[in-house]
Amino acid sequence: MDRRRFLAASLAGTTGLLLSGVAVKQVADSHQFDLAALIEEVAAMPLAQLKNDGAWSVAQVFQHLAQSIDYAIDGYPQLKSAAFRATAGSAAFSVFGAVGAMRHPLDQAIPGAPDLDESLSTENAFQLLQASAARFLAHSGELAPHFAYGDLTHQQYENAHWLHIRNHLTAFTSAIV
Repeated sequence: MDRRRFLAASLAGTTGLLLSGVAVKQVADSHQFDLAALIEEVAAMPLAQLKNDGAWSVAQVFQHLAQSIDYAIDGYPQLKSAAFRATAGSAAFSVFGAVGAMRHPLDQAIPGAPDLDESLSTENAFQLLQASAARFLAHSGELAPHFAYGDLTHQQYENAHWLHIRNHLTAFTSAIV
């Protein structure tokens, strides 16, 4: 292929990727997930009977989720590079929003976050999650950049938290038979 054709094909491919990214972003932004309703749904679960299929206890998962929500307001301890947040991170968030589901390693700590308290009860950890969600939902000020997704609006952050919680709930089982 000559240089001119190669450049034209490259430009067409890049334009197509950018346009599809814009379409995915528009679809992702059109979803609005209700964080308050999801927290109420979790509150109705038999918390004491829940088990997590992963490396963390249910209490540790709730703490992790509370950390994530709090960091949206307070700032994450560590951020991925600006280039990552503007490209791969932003694209991943757009895809998660568009499909209405997130997939990530369920035992992966937030970079720089303190260790999760292994001795905290499930009920107390859930209270932390409830308080963090209520704080976030009442917050009307600036939000910190997400460590991987970059700058998000309040609604986009609410969507991200909803997707994050839902992803972790997929590993929960109940000891009730």
